[in-house]
Amino acid sequence: MNSNQNIESNPMGKYSVNPSVECARESANHQSGLSDLNQRINQPPTTIRPAGQIVTPLPPLGKRSLYLLITELGLAVFGVYISSGFNSVAISVLLKEKGLSDALNSLNLSLYIMGYIAGCFLVIFLFRKLSSQKATLFVIVGILMSVLAFAFIKQTIFLIFWNFIQGVFAAAIAVIFSNIVTTISCFMKNKSFFIAIYVSVSSLAFFLGVESIGFLYKISHVSPFLLLTLFTGILSLPLIFSKGIHEAMEPGVEEHKASSVNLLSSMKSLVTIPVAFFSIIMYGLNNNIIGLIPIWELDQGYGLGNVAILITPLIMGGIILTSFFGSFSHYIGVTKTALIYTAILLSSIFIMHLRSFRNFSEIPLFLGMVESPILFISGGVINAFQSLYLCILSDRFKGAALTGACASASFLSHVVGVIVVPLGGLMMVKKGHHSLGVLILVINGVFVAFLLFQLWKQRKSSRNYSDQQAE
Repeated sequence: MNSNQNIESNPMGKYSVNPSVECARESANHQSGLSDLNQRINQPPTTIRPAGQIVTPLPPLGKRSLYLLITELGLAVFGVYISSGFNSVAISVLLKEKGLSDALNSLNLSLYIMGYIAGCFLVIFLFRKLSSQKATLFVIVGILMSVLAFAFIKQTIFLIFWNFIQGVFAAAIAVIFSNIVTTISCFMKNKSFFIAIYVSVSSLAFFLGVESIGFLYKISHVSPFLLLTLFTGILSLPLIFSKGIHEAMEPGVEEHKASSVNLLSSMKSLVTIPVAFFSIIMYGLNNNIIGLIPIWELDQGYGLGNVAILITPLIMGGIILTSFFGSFSHYIGVTKTALIYTAILLSSIFIMHLRSFRNFSEIPLFLGMVESPILFISGGVINAFQSLYLCILSDRFKGAALTGACASASFLSHVVGVIVVPLGGLMMVKKGHHSLGVLILVINGVFVAFLLFQLWKQRKSSRNYSDQQAE
């Protein structure tokens, strides 16, 4: 039989194997005693599509076309995340100037996160109703309007409400960016490095947005929002009108219209991939709880200047080291990579926790010689978890399933943040500042145990299947 009869082209321009051939391959793998879970996780997935659907494969991309797609995406990512970073600080400052208490300002942040969670549902709905280009245009216009509105809205209640709207569109564009990045990564030789670069660039843009408030906000209370709206809109135009990106995305969007993919079904799929689920939780947990580090440091007697010094290496680590850590999975597989990330992160958290004890806190060198490098490494590892799960999603999902998986990942990472951040603050109030380190170690330890248990179950299942085949 001609082997070409056993392959079915998919919308990524690659090939997925016929189910019968896939089963034969699985059987051969088990009979040969293959026990490495990385190879199982990294196998090309068989994408389930609606019956009768014909999918046209995309033509291979040349270097020039690929560089053009990357440039179009990069400009939009840079513009959107600079605005996002600026707004994350400017809105709190604006509300503080209007006399909003810290408690109500915290409520404002909670509403933003709730909006972000709602946005994960919105993006799946948009892809069912609109084309890739129209959905992207709708979301970017929503972001521009949400930024522009802050230049003119004066009433506090409307500012808080509009921050919720901004959270909705922030989630939608984050999912769209993730979807585009994981789609384009399939054309890359080293997709893990490419995805890590995306995470680094988005972190850099967010950081620049935060830092820009120092001089933009001094211009006036209106001009910064107008300037950012114009800046983001101009940088987003190449993405909106990109022919190549929307051609790559359109097969998956069309599949959405005939599929039953939703946020709940996508989350169930993620739970069945232990390393991906674990990476999402680790990223969401640690990326959100680091927001308590400034409070933690102030409680231990650090001045505002030292706190700023400590936050800087954390952010810079997320920008600089992500591309280094993010490329690990290309060489050693996703399971070993996740375990290495975990070992580095837990070691870093433990060393940071030692800072809570008085005998260490009185050592001046602990700040510069130990704590700053540890925060630098931690920032890189936390962002690398995001790079890792996006890489796994790119391997395991295609089309409509990929969009649902990206939306579910954003949803889960922010739900974790909503839970652990208030819990961390409560622990610090009730048990003292040293309890934050204990809480982070315990929660991370629970999910590490979950990962190890799931990997053990997979290994046991693989051995049982191999024994059955041998009989």
